[in-house]
Amino acid sequence: MSCVPEKSSTNLFLHHNSRGALFMGRISDKWRVHPTPNAHVHMPCYHALESRVTYRSDTPKKLVIVLASSASYQPTMAWISKSCPAIESRTLNSPNRSSCPWQPGYLVPKHTTPRNHGKKRIPRYRRVGRLRESDIGASVITQRLSKVHWTSRYAREIQDCYELSETHWYGGGETHTQVWPIETNPRVESPFVTGDFIQDPMINYGGVLEVLLACFSARDRPPYTPRSPLTLTYEWCVADNVREAHKLASRIFFSTPERSVDELMLVRPLWSTWAQFKEHVNSTIVVQFAHEIVDRGFANSSHIEIDDNWESCYGEEAFNTLKFPNPKAMVDEIKSLNLRVTAWVHPFVNYECPMFSEGLRNGYFVKDAKGQTGLSRWWQGANAGVIDVTNQHARFWWTERLEKLQKQTGLDSFKFDAGETFWLPGNPVLSGDDTLWPNVYSTKYVETCAKFGGLVETRVAHQTQKHGVFVRMLDKDSRWGHDNGLRSLIPTLLQFGIVGYPFVLPDMIGGNAYGGGVPSKQLYIRWMQANILFPAVQFSIVPWTFDDEVGVFIYTKFKRDITRTLSRMISCGLNPRLGRTIFQRLKLIPE
Repeated sequence: MSCVPEKSSTNLFLHHNSRGALFMGRISDKWRVHPTPNAHVHMPCYHALESRVTYRSDTPKKLVIVLASSASYQPTMAWISKSCPAIESRTLNSPNRSSCPWQPGYLVPKHTTPRNHGKKRIPRYRRVGRLRESDIGASVITQRLSKVHWTSRYAREIQDCYELSETHWYGGGETHTQVWPIETNPRVESPFVTGDFIQDPMINYGGVLEVLLACFSARDRPPYTPRSPLTLTYEWCVADNVREAHKLASRIFFSTPERSVDELMLVRPLWSTWAQFKEHVNSTIVVQFAHEIVDRGFANSSHIEIDDNWESCYGEEAFNTLKFPNPKAMVDEIKSLNLRVTAWVHPFVNYECPMFSEGLRNGYFVKDAKGQTGLSRWWQGANAGVIDVTNQHARFWWTERLEKLQKQTGLDSFKFDAGETFWLPGNPVLSGDDTLWPNVYSTKYVETCAKFGGLVETRVAHQTQKHGVFVRMLDKDSRWGHDNGLRSLIPTLLQFGIVGYPFVLPDMIGGNAYGGGVPSKQLYIRWMQANILFPAVQFSIVPWTFDDEVGVFIYTKFKRDITRTLSRMISCGLNPRLGRTIFQRLKLIPE
């Protein structure tokens, strides 16, 4: 069993079994996760320099809290279970305090002697320091919500564990192998920060990140900012079944969208140049692409998205005049076909670009712990500055250039790529509360992108439910399986929905065709059929690539089924003020 070090300041995870449902959320400080799919999982796991403690549950739904310590100190452990047996270990506040039902029990070394501290009994741990607990009990929000807060000045790690067996697990971040429910997908240890598993297979999470699993820890270690005292704070809530638990937690922890996305994009397909042409785009190719779409019967489309390699230099926010000699004329011609136009953008400025000097001179790029501009290696550049969207001046510099590009060319909006903390330089220093680093970068990135209207798509999301933007899945591979292929589509859609993102943009039908070639005809058709019930539909590899029969089939299917279904979704209450997600399907249990 592996441990997963993770962090977020608002993270949600849902579990249920035959006896009820629990939805936990809102964690601050540094923490990690141990999924527990059955009652025989051994946990927790610590690094070699820390104490290694293993314990086992043979009965369901036990609640434990563990204090980790240095390798030289091996504590004796006991736990408190929901069935409230007699135990020898002491609990904080009162030795007679009940931990049943659904009240936290506290796992402490048996030999620890509590010391009086006002009205509280505060344990002091040998070689660990003082551990303080406060704010336990029902909150003012609801009696089904409680808050736990731990503080220690000397502990290397504070860890709380909830062992809940015989359960299904929901929630979490976007992963390369996406299943539903998620308990069958083992995790390896990694920071709980937004990442890009397409570029690095060792990354566990993609761009969408809202979760809480079984164990959470506070510890001072990169990519987080060290500070003293070490604290761990989280809240959890309880409901009778999984649906009620989700409704309760959504009201408390999510912000509902402040506006809806573009309605035409919900009922009409968009067409990207990426999978069809990759980086080989120019003005002629894009215009021909638009005419072909209309001539093949898809005149009622939303827009064309001009993807990678249109810029004069990555980060300049200006068209390459050799490939696009008159970008405004190109955009005008496409718009004359009743299609809108967007362009692919990103937060990087390559070292060799003229704009890099301006950004460097004004301090617009993310800096490292030494106060120097850190360079990032991304898929289109070995050395690039990353625009610091947590800096309001840098944010204005970037958005002003994008607005200027829109005014000059007539572009309707943008597809925003990247934005994950994975791309930040080592030990980044950001603006604002350092307890929110580094995921605050992704939060501010989406906040910045959302200003460009309802056509905006991002591939990252963290505490950004309130923004009415399409959240795109990471690039899918042209294969059948759960390993980022066709079978991962619906689980990813459900994953986004349960953590509060209703406007899901699936990746391109048929996948990205990486490695050359195109997907098989059967895979392409099945992919399109799976996309029918998604909030938006995105083509790139054109259906007539295979034969006219496929093109006619998809055209007929789209006209008859997709438009009708998506229109019904809108009429049935896709109202951002209600905070309703399009897909929140859970395996429900009896009341």
